[in-house]
Amino acid sequence: MRDNPAPMRIGVDLGGTKIEAQVFDASWGRVTQRRIDTPRDYPRLVAAMAAGILSIAPSVDALCSGVRKATRRPRSGT
Repeated sequence: MRDNPAPMRIGVDLGGTKIEAQVFDASWGRVTQRRIDTPRDYPRLVAAMAAGILSIAPSVDALCSGVRKATRRPRSGT
């Protein structure tokens, strides 16, 4: 029978100047992180994100991704 380790979570912050990848434990405590400059072209951007994730979590069993558009809610009553 295989031991099932506690789940780890990976968060990636993709910004205009940096990409930061972090690994969190089951209690959302940060285990490790890596920050690199954001490449300006798409192929290098994708490669940098993959390399960043694999460098901090080399034995990932599964990786899910999602994108949420950051928006500012307009102020009402103005």
